[in-house]
Amino acid sequence: MLLSNLGHHALSFGKLEEAEAYLREGAALLRQHRHADVMAGTVNNLAVVAVELDRDDALEVLDEALAAALRVGERRMEGIVRSNRGAWLLGLGQVEAAEGECRASVEALIAMSDPIHAGIAAVPLAILLQQTGRAAEGETILRARLVAVESWPPPLEGELRARLGAVLADLGRAEEGLEQLDSAHALGAGEAGLRVARGHWHLATGDRDAAKAEFEVDATRSADLRIAVAALEGVLGMPGG
Repeated sequence: MLLSNLGHHALSFGKLEEAEAYLREGAALLRQHRHADVMAGTVNNLAVVAVELDRDDALEVLDEALAAALRVGERRMEGIVRSNRGAWLLGLGQVEAAEGECRASVEALIAMSDPIHAGIAAVPLAILLQQTGRAAEGETILRARLVAVESWPPPLEGELRARLGAVLADLGRAEEGLEQLDSAHALGAGEAGLRVARGHWHLATGDRDAAKAEFEVDATRSADLRIAVAALEGVLGMPGG
């Protein structure tokens, strides 16, 4: 438990390598003692780190986290892990599998009456929908999630609004989209999420060079940005790709 908590603490401060060391050691001990309930959360955090650091075993760790969540019937953790798996599969170009995981994630979290995590999970789903020519459905999902929470933590609301801004630009409503991006910035949305959204906004408005500049900033430290770069290079069907 202590190692898991130390890993979570390091992860919350963006200390990815330190978090990875604690979480790998903690997960190894939990495997020995078969604490599946704690295991699910610990391995999910390890999976997040593996994804962010682009580890070769990221999908394997995500699979283990999902199995642990299913073993103890932890539907909230299942929804969170499925969202992470969906985003990772999207980055690999496995669009159909990614969509299945993203939709299952949102549905599981709504069923758990967890609108905040459902909203967070809606972001990779909206990215996928936009990149596969279904931006209008992405807008509907994001707006539904935004109104599902009376008072969002500002940075999390910013993540949804950043993605909404990119979706609106793809629908030909660039000015309205830019307003959402400005709002996201003011709310303190994460830098990587903002860069991805701004890059997609630029693509939708025809400025591929500006999009590339956004995506390639420190892409080695952000799974979201690596996915965007892969999309720009033709792995995924994407506006401007």
